[in-house]
Amino acid sequence: MTSTGAVLRVGDRVAFDGDEHLVVGLAGAAVRLRADAGGEQVVLTGHLMAAVDFAARQ
Repeated sequence: MTSTGAVLRVGDRVAFDGDEHLVVGLAGAAVRLRADAGGEQVVLTGHLMAAVDFAARQ
C-alpha cells in the first residue's frame, strides 16, 4: 500500500494566513515561512496544513 500525502520542500510557495508565502526552512515539525509582504513566521506543519486557507502553489 502506498501513501500519496503532500510533501513540503524549501522553495515551495503556499497560501496561508491570508497571504502568499515562500517556504524558507524546515526543521522537524516546524516550517519557516516568508510572506510576500515581508514578514517571517515559524508554524507547525499540522497547523499550516489544517488551516482553512492553506494551499500549495506551483
